[in-house]
Amino acid sequence: MAGRTEFHCAKTQRQHRRAGWLLSVAGHVHRENLGYGLARRGLPPDDRRARVHDALKWAGLTASSKVPPDKLSSGEKQRVALARARVLGPTILLLDEPTANLDGVARKQVLDLLTELCIDNHTVVIASHDPEIIRLAILNRVRVSGQRITVDE
Repeated sequence: MAGRTEFHCAKTQRQHRRAGWLLSVAGHVHRENLGYGLARRGLPPDDRRARVHDALKWAGLTASSKVPPDKLSSGEKQRVALARARVLGPTILLLDEPTANLDGVARKQVLDLLTELCIDNHTVVIASHDPEIIRLAILNRVRVSGQRITVDE
């Protein structure tokens, strides 16, 4: 089924709860998108609605919560994905170029949300060429260049 992931292995389900990826679920307005993982975890509808509302507010998306994904800007889609990650609370969040192809305003919004996630003690692993992400003071940085790995202290 398009836009749907099924887990049949208990080990895979446990691993999925510990790691989060920045992905979009096609075909759902983002209120449904954010609530999907919570529904899979068995949260009651009232709890899901409250957590989704809080996450949309955190990401600055309450005004556009019923807009279909194909009508969202790239920055809004990234913020939906970050809100979904925040609402699911994975142990580790893996991000690949989270600010790629964003305009200046959207880029700053995403950087601000990433900063908040780190301040809130989320473990975030970011692969990026964006110098602004590399300069975020709250991050512990590991740089990989060719075969050389350095750790900033």
